[in-house]
Amino acid sequence: MPKWGSHGSVRGALRKERPYRENCTMDWRSTAPAVRIFLANQLRVLLTAAAYVLMQELRLSARGGECARAQVSTLRERLLKLGVWVERSVRRIVLHLPVSFAYRSDWLRIARSVGAVPA
Repeated sequence: MPKWGSHGSVRGALRKERPYRENCTMDWRSTAPAVRIFLANQLRVLLTAAAYVLMQELRLSARGGECARAQVSTLRERLLKLGVWVERSVRRIVLHLPVSFAYRSDWLRIARSVGAVPA
């Protein structure tokens, strides 16, 4: 059987809550922070979903090489965290990979599978 508090304790709790309720007017000023927080969370979820889809495509493109069964963290370490020399022109962007890059063949094969043209 639930135990109920006395009438005075409920009134005290409501009295403590009163300043909060009185400050919550129904206009744009009270809803703006909540809307900003919601939009920020929505953007974060959208970017996370986009990153997930990109990593799945990278994993599918990596089939047939050393990175075929790699986890996301391994793919990031081997294929994305990479120092390259970027050459930019009006028509194209050229990435010059390091000569000693261990996963160069996998990286080039994946780049070609998503539409990159060899320079």
